[in-house]
Amino acid sequence: MKNDGSTGIAPGSYPRPDVPRLSLTERDRRWSRVRELMAREQLDAILCFGNSEGWDYGNANGRYLTTLGGNSAWISVVFPLEGEVTAVTGPVPAPSYWLAYQDWVQDVRTTFFHATPEMIVRLRELGLERGRIGISGLAGLARQPDGHVSHGVMLRLEQELPHAELVNATQLLYEARYVKSDEEVALLARAADVVEDAMETLEREARPGVPEQLVYARMIGTMLERGAEPNSLLLWTAGNPLPPATATLASRRPLAPDDVIQVEADAKWAGYLGHSTRTVWVGKPDATDRAMIEVQQEAVRRCCQALRPGTPLGRFVEICAEVAADTPFECAPIMHSRGLGADLPVLVFHARDERTRDWPVERNAVFVIKPRVTTPDGLRNVIWGDTVVATPDGGRRLSSRPAPLSAPPAR
Repeated sequence: MKNDGSTGIAPGSYPRPDVPRLSLTERDRRWSRVRELMAREQLDAILCFGNSEGWDYGNANGRYLTTLGGNSAWISVVFPLEGEVTAVTGPVPAPSYWLAYQDWVQDVRTTFFHATPEMIVRLRELGLERGRIGISGLAGLARQPDGHVSHGVMLRLEQELPHAELVNATQLLYEARYVKSDEEVALLARAADVVEDAMETLEREARPGVPEQLVYARMIGTMLERGAEPNSLLLWTAGNPLPPATATLASRRPLAPDDVIQVEADAKWAGYLGHSTRTVWVGKPDATDRAMIEVQQEAVRRCCQALRPGTPLGRFVEICAEVAADTPFECAPIMHSRGLGADLPVLVFHARDERTRDWPVERNAVFVIKPRVTTPDGLRNVIWGDTVVATPDGGRRLSSRPAPLSAPPAR
């Protein structure tokens, strides 16, 4: 049964949230496309179980189907081939909040942090005890090949619905999400603009003697002040020479006059991830840094030029090798599809399989493009890139901030 909107941790109501909203036209387009794919795969319903792993990437499919989510909220979804879509939330905030937050889904139910029993109730209401049920996230996630659906969830489904057929629906939803609508591209552009403001803060605040944590905190503050959602990726590394990977937390260490900083950051706008990666010098880049920058930015330019419908991802490996061929450096692509989460496909340095190598770019697919240039010994590198949408004329950057130059901005 439907929730009356009052159930939750306490009675009362919420003011209507002022948040970005996707249109009902976008909902109908999206639901029609997903149901078309479901019919192809003979699925009667798709289940998306709440999972906030990876900066909330794990909730991407449920949010894609309902727009409910953010701040690692507990949202699970029953999406039938026919019939009303149901969202099952945790007790905080109450359903009355989610009903005011969006207008896509009216059947919003709550449980005390245990969505599976209510999702089974909904499947029975739909008469799908013997249905073919797709499980989102069961296997084949972009960064988790073994999936993120718990063993306990699968046991409960098998026990309560012994005659249902449970299959993996992960790839179906990646297929639906790969090509973005114009509304989605607009949200990604807003997010890209916000994250570039954080990069401006980085370049302004990164000075000798300033603690790493202070610069890091001000970058996060910039994004939140601009209206971005919390809980987004911000990877940091700093030193000279640079540590081997941009995957550490900022510490209390004061920045040194000759430090190099690399960051990777997302800003979230309605859950959509604008991304930027940047190398910044606390002092001045030397001649090797300058030479690597020139190669890196040429690789970005050529990769963006090639981001047009029909280009296979394997071509970007070739482009980076061609750019570096007559230089003393090595260049390899880092590209991954961008949307509500860590989407497929992912191309890091080389294609990991034949499917990735041959994966074609399509119009309105959105990627992070950020090739990395290194010295042959791998001890020095530069990287820069941001969020790019594929068009028939090549990639269009979704941010307007200029590429980093050979020297840091004036202090």
